[in-house]
Amino acid sequence: MTLLGNAFSAGYPPQAAAKAEIKVITNENYDQAVVQSRGPMLVFFWATWSGPSKQQMPIIQQIASDYAGKVTVGKVEADANDLLLHRIGVSNIPQIRIYKDGKLVQTIEGLVPKKALTTALSRYL
Repeated sequence: MTLLGNAFSAGYPPQAAAKAEIKVITNENYDQAVVQSRGPMLVFFWATWSGPSKQQMPIIQQIASDYAGKVTVGKVEADANDLLLHRIGVSNIPQIRIYKDGKLVQTIEGLVPKKALTTALSRYL
């Protein structure tokens, strides 16, 4: 086979994977982005100085990709949004909250394996 033949048989041109969006949630947009949301939503509360947050972020990105179109995924940077964390009672980082139709249905603290998150999310799909 020619190089060109190999390229076409391999599915060239490659299709871009759907980019999963992770919403940035702040003091200012929390009510609109979370409280007024419809369907299941996972919100990740994290901090740049937190080692477990850094370990959790790739898992959150995988969840956003795996559940694109089924679950809205958001993230809240703790230091930049301390008023929000105080208002809604987030005291430990990292923390993951799952909402359904704008209502808090589950809170998970600490570093969480992907399997535990998918199990938790499956209850609300």
